Amino acid sequence: MVVKSELYEALVVERKACQACEGLLNPSMIDGGVYDCDHIGAWTRWAGNLDAEVIIVGQDFSELDFFRSHQGHPSTGANISSTNRNLIRLIQEGLGFDIAPYEIGRETKSPLFFTNSVLCIKPGKASDPLKQSWANQCCKKFLKPLVETIIRPKAVITLSTTAYKGVKSAFGIKASNALRDVVGSEEGISLNGSCVLFPMYHCGGLGLVNRKFSSQLEDWEKVGRFLRKGRQ
Repeated sequence: MVVKSELYEALVVERKACQACEGLLNPSMIDGGVYDCDHIGAWTRWAGNLDAEVIIVGQDFSELDFFRSHQGHPSTGANISSTNRNLIRLIQEGLGFDIAPYEIGRETKSPLFFTNSVLCIKPGKASDPLKQSWANQCCKKFLKPLVETIIRPKAVITLSTTAYKGVKSAFGIKASNALRDVVGSEEGISLNGSCVLFPMYHCGGLGLVNRKFSSQLEDWEKVGRFLRKGRQ
């Protein structure tokens, strides 16, 4: 029987060869792939538990300059981004999972898996817009098999409208495109009968302008209650 680690490795190989989205750079093809990793994406270096209860789907990793300057790693230690600092609080206080800031060479043991709706890298600035078509295609090609076949989590949490719409498109969900209409639900949105989607606002920058941190924490606490109820 094929084990999930083998299925995951095959999906990573497929990701490294993907050139489906014009205008993006596959990490495997940046500077000869020296900063790429054997994960589905760079953010997964922080949390890549294949038995995860929860998959957290960010928008995208970042732009080319950040990817190069951080050598393909998430922000670490004293240089951790405000977004990742807020995310740690939401995970700890909202979900009840212990998670430390990312450190090179140390993967978290929490029951979490981090990925992005767009796995390739933007060649321009961090503020450059992402095409929704990129997220839609990437989620269908790489996130859907993670959810349905490999990890089979209890919940998927999306950060940002782009990530939510990407998952919505990949799974054919009939729901509002507006985050304000779907955030904060106690039940979430069923993805496939065994997994539930909880769309969230981004926890940095404009995300906090649109929904303050205290309200976001209340949203995440509802996911925590959902998970605890499922363990009973």
